[in-house]
Amino acid sequence: TLFGTKIRLINYMLVSGILLTVGFVLSAFSPSPLWAFIGIALCGFAVAIYWPGTLSLAVANFGSSASIFGLLAFAGDAGCTIGPLLVGLFSQQFDNSISVGLGFSLIFPVGIILIIFLLKYKKRIV
Repeated sequence: TLFGTKIRLINYMLVSGILLTVGFVLSAFSPSPLWAFIGIALCGFAVAIYWPGTLSLAVANFGSSASIFGLLAFAGDAGCTIGPLLVGLFSQQFDNSISVGLGFSLIFPVGIILIIFLLKYKKRIV
């Protein structure tokens, strides 16, 4: 890889979590559709590292096995199912306001940042 030896993956994932948070804030609270669109685009850019990055960190810390891959695939599929469901439910409870639903969804990137900090500073991630 081009930057694989120059950039620490965990730091890149942390910066991506921050960009993801900024994107969600823009998309949820922007009065302009253009800025909301830019926020969603930023989210797409920021989230791109999470599947390959998580897989790489899991293999580096737990070894390569089909069970690790299966567990990660299950967790990813569950998150992709439950996340939009919760956003829709929150939006529906507040007069179908997608801004409220997207504002609620800020728990996901903030959760990612907190988990990365916890793992990084407990020295569990290489």
